Amino acid sequence: MSHVKLVEDIQARWASAYGAGDWRALASLYTPNAQLVGAKPELFEGRAEVLAYFEVLKPGGRVAFDIPRVFALGARGDVVIAAFRVNFMRDGVNRPTRMTWTLECDNDGWLIASHHAHRCPAELQTTMGVSAPSSERMAPEI
Repeated sequence: MSHVKLVEDIQARWASAYGAGDWRALASLYTPNAQLVGAKPELFEGRAEVLAYFEVLKPGGRVAFDIPRVFALGARGDVVIAAFRVNFMRDGVNRPTRMTWTLECDNDGWLIASHHAHRCPAELQTTMGVSAPSSERMAPEI
């Protein structure tokens, strides 16, 4: 399987769990010692903290991922870095976001070891065809 296909498969499982509000399934896509940097200022470390990060969200959101840019590392290609844009949609508000994942392959298969998300600035949102939400509607999403 190509590394791009690998990332797209994980994106599809991530989007499915996110859309269903199945936070345990979402957290299971992360390594036991994963690190997550998202919309909150704290660093979330470990699968339990990743779960806690997502559990505060209400179900019903949707995500749409762009095609990832993928780089394989390691002597065996057992580390993959993916960079992409993702649009979070909830309650009629779009939240375009840039995201990177570092994926590791171990006995449990490919999992997210590092997740970094950063809201797109307004000028980038325009190139994505999304109007920027007003500041009062920009509640943290991811």
